[in-house]
Order: sequence, then C-alpha cells, then structure tokens
Amino acid sequence: MVQVHGVEPLSIKCDYCKRTFNTRSRWYNHNKRSHTELKHKCDHCDQKFSLQSDLEKHLEKHSSIREYKCDVCHKAYSRKYTLRNHMNIHDNIRQFKCEFCSSS
Repeated sequence: MVQVHGVEPLSIKCDYCKRTFNTRSRWYNHNKRSHTELKHKCDHCDQKFSLQSDLEKHLEKHSSIREYKCDVCHKAYSRKYTLRNHMNIHDNIRQFKCEFCSSS
C-alpha cells in the first residue's frame, strides 16, 4: 500500500491483548467479541457469547435444518457460506497464501 499510494497502513493496537488491526471497524469488532462480558448463553451447549448476533449464528449449528448439502461427501450445512468454504477442501483451494513463498 505504501509503494502504490504513498500512505502508511493504519495500525490500531488492542489495549487488552496487544493485537493490531488495520481498520477501526476490525478493532471495534474484536473488542466487542473478545473483551466484553459473555452474557448470551446457548441453552443447548452452555457456550457463551458477548453479542446476541453471535449466539444466533451459533444456534444454527444446533438446528436440524441444513438445506445446503455437499455434492461430494454429502455433509450438510445451515449456511450457504459455510458450504462454500467446505467445498474448498474438495477443490484443494486454500484461502490464504504466504506472501513470501506462495504456500497456502
């Protein structure tokens, strides 16, 4: 980014765990999820979440409704996004590559 735009990337450090973030929204979301009280509890497995929205996403794991099915191994998921990520296993696609050696 510096070479192309002449702008230093943003680096915001978490006061609690010293992790750094390149956007304010990522820093904010990290703080909400990682460093606030876990007040939303799953009734099925006792896992706790700081955000109601995270609990709602988690509850889908306990749902018997799994309409997105893998054509290769027949695993089923409640979210299309999760199935799409799962399909990368069969396609041998890795989402992240090393910036130095291109390994995934």
